[in-house]
Amino acid sequence: MERESYRAYHERDRIHKTDHIYNFCITAQALRDYFFERKGLIESNQQQPYNDLWAKNELLVAVSEIANTAKHFTLRYPKNRQPKHVKTKKMRVNKSNFVDIYINNHGETFAKEVSAPDCIITIESGSKYYLHMFTKEVLSYWSGFLKSNSIPIRRQSLSRLIGERT
Repeated sequence: MERESYRAYHERDRIHKTDHIYNFCITAQALRDYFFERKGLIESNQQQPYNDLWAKNELLVAVSEIANTAKHFTLRYPKNRQPKHVKTKKMRVNKSNFVDIYINNHGETFAKEVSAPDCIITIESGSKYYLHMFTKEVLSYWSGFLKSNSIPIRRQSLSRLIGERT
């Protein structure tokens, strides 16, 4: 999730940016299954309290809907196959201003303002999250949740996160 968050934020191509957002959401959604497997919660009745908890978190609902619509196009109720009402109101790509920071050969830094693709996710309550805050909040949730359930989190080095050759 951290790598996809980093990639999505720094990507300058709008199509590639949305690919990384979808990948971020798919990975965040998969953490549910990871948690269940890690804790040995195989039966539906064991999983239901957690599913109920996650259904109350608008950001996790958005993650689920984005991940699943990327794969299924239309979300449907499992029992009657009728289309579900999607709670996430909108995900759109627009342009935002960013600051690129450069370091020259002499160690001097300078900044340059640039316009680049960004994404805004509007959740059920109408709250809007720019891409960076959306992924930051989801990462924070899962980090806290897994730690509170005695599942250790190993952070990656910056060079691994940004994909430098090691």
